[in-house]
Amino acid sequence: MSAVLSRKLAEPPLLPPVTSIVPPAPIAPGLLEQVNALAEVIAGHEARIGNLALAEAQGEPGASQALVELESAIAVARAEHAKKSAAHKAALVADRTALETHRAWVRTLPTETLIAGITAKECPDLCHAAGCSIGCGTPLCMHPRRSGVPPQHQSDRTIRDNHHAANLEIIRQEHEAR
Repeated sequence: MSAVLSRKLAEPPLLPPVTSIVPPAPIAPGLLEQVNALAEVIAGHEARIGNLALAEAQGEPGASQALVELESAIAVARAEHAKKSAAHKAALVADRTALETHRAWVRTLPTETLIAGITAKECPDLCHAAGCSIGCGTPLCMHPRRSGVPPQHQSDRTIRDNHHAANLEIIRQEHEAR
């Protein structure tokens, strides 16, 4: 028998159980804070130019050197501001891509995983403040006893299937309780 025929098909590795569908933390807000802080630094430095320019014009000792140092500090802050602004723009794209990738991953999870733990009063185990597992991570709660599938998601077959399965699970639990 040849070696090719005797090989067993490799089994895919077992994946750990899904314990959360919380999306990745965004990067852009932290960078925006840095951009805004640098803008304030630049504005503060620029506010000092007038007094130093006047002092230099009046021949005060050290004013010229202080003005050169201030202009240098402004140039450094502007360069850093430009870098952080570009990083912020890139982070906005990266955050959007990460969220889209995350939501696409959530959509690949089996319905049974997404509705696990649902009861008539409690949301599924994977629901969190920023996303509903029945709605594949969308920020709207779609618990069958609290709301239906919103109009903007009516055409989404996966969400409708999850919602239907969640409703059936609640009905099953109610029949068992009788």
